[in-house]
Amino acid sequence: MMAAWRDHKVMHDTHLFILKRGQAIASVLFLAQRWRRSKPTIIRFLKLLEKDCMITRSTLYRQTSIITICNYDRYQLQVDPIVDPIVDPIVDPIVDTNRRKGIERDRKYIVANNARTCEETSQNDETGLLQEMKLDATWLELMSMRFHLSRSDVISCIDDFKLDCECRKAKHENLADIQRHFCNWLIIKLKNQKQHENRIDDQGQNKRLADAAQLVQRLLREDDEKNA
Repeated sequence: MMAAWRDHKVMHDTHLFILKRGQAIASVLFLAQRWRRSKPTIIRFLKLLEKDCMITRSTLYRQTSIITICNYDRYQLQVDPIVDPIVDPIVDPIVDTNRRKGIERDRKYIVANNARTCEETSQNDETGLLQEMKLDATWLELMSMRFHLSRSDVISCIDDFKLDCECRKAKHENLADIQRHFCNWLIIKLKNQKQHENRIDDQGQNKRLADAAQLVQRLLREDDEKNA
């Protein structure tokens, strides 16, 4: 991908500046070479995107062409780049603490319940870990901040995650392990959900364009009949 996914400093043509999220350095010549199209074709295409409010173009230092994607966040997973660096240092110690507690809890649980079968122990462990996730208020708050979800939505996602784990017979060693798995699972779930919503939006837009084209054809046909 050419567009920057976060704000960062770049050096271009001896100039140091900050490239914003959703921006790309791309001149007409560069795009013509990259896409193997003529420069007039590239210019017409960029003007069309600007007309539809999909991009904006600007020039820095009279020579650096910057393209800004207007709907960049719409196609990206909504993870706050400002919150992440703040949340992650808080999350890691909590996960490590939970990991140590989980190891000790598992050891005591196995000693106290060694009469049960391995399958029964595994099933009860998973249920207990999932319940602990729902009761971990600090971790739930951090997850809500990271993924812009309410606490009730996070808990609802845990229920969906439980069903997915049961279907795939997934097993976890301790609380920290299942929390990491859930975090990765939620990223994929939200990304797929966003892509599905975008496909629905695109289908709706294509239908509106098709309806508009049919209307234009009908008006032209009626006009031709009047002039005949």
